[in-house]
Amino acid sequence: ANTGAQCLCTTHANTAFDALERIADLARGAGYGQEQMLKMLARNVDFVVNMHKYKVRTIAGVVGWDDEQKEVIYDVYQFQK
Repeated sequence: ANTGAQCLCTTHANTAFDALERIADLARGAGYGQEQMLKMLARNVDFVVNMHKYKVRTIAGVVGWDDEQKEVIYDVYQFQK
């Protein structure tokens, strides 16, 4: 993804917001810290799509990283259940 190639990643998480946290947790095995990995993800991920029973529940556009709150900033669209 850092070279400009398109990529796709799947993971199991309860919400769209938990997905990047989950990927960051998995990357800790490669020596990255949680906050460092979340910053990298916030710079390189455009959207997170959360699905439940093969239906889209949430599309979260990743806007960036908030240095004060130490969290990813999202623009969210919720679908009705």
